[in-house]
Amino acid sequence: MFSDPDHIHRTPPKVITPPAAEPNSLAEVKAHMRRSSGTSEDDLITMYIKSCRKTLERMLGMAFLNTVFEERLDAFPCSSDEPVSPYISDVSAIGFLKYIDTTGILTTLVENTDFVVDYSSKRARIVPAYGHIWPVTRLQPNAVQMQYTAGHGTDPNALDEDLKTMHLLAVTMAYTERLPISALAGNDVPAGFGQIVSNFTNWSF
Repeated sequence: MFSDPDHIHRTPPKVITPPAAEPNSLAEVKAHMRRSSGTSEDDLITMYIKSCRKTLERMLGMAFLNTVFEERLDAFPCSSDEPVSPYISDVSAIGFLKYIDTTGILTTLVENTDFVVDYSSKRARIVPAYGHIWPVTRLQPNAVQMQYTAGHGTDPNALDEDLKTMHLLAVTMAYTERLPISALAGNDVPAGFGQIVSNFTNWSF
């Protein structure tokens, strides 16, 4: 479920450019499951690798590896200095921030001129630059367009060990139970998996 953390209606984050790799390779997952021999279920395991990654990302509001997202909001915050925060955490770059002005013209705001970004916060904060305020948008849905890159780099081998482990455990559970990860909440989930998940969010099994 996607909420409206800024109390402004927004569209769910849409993936524009997916990650170039998965958190764990087929070989890593098979080694973890002790299924290094045989290839008859490689396609199934590969499907679980991708689907579990996508499910965990939606649950946690994050991206394992760098992904380009786009969101649209109906307006900027009413308060001139209230921040706008992308839904996905760990943003490393703002691709663009555009709005439809009152005359219907799509206008692009310039980073460090019109707005500045706090990239150090878990959820980046975008605020007007000093001496600026949020512009008035046209009264229409999706008047503000925002594109950004979020994730933990491009190299799966450099991922935090907890993130890789979380993904490994999720794929193993999905493969063993033949169920999507989102359906495992009521089943016996290893305590270690629940603890890792809680390290990254308030969501838990």
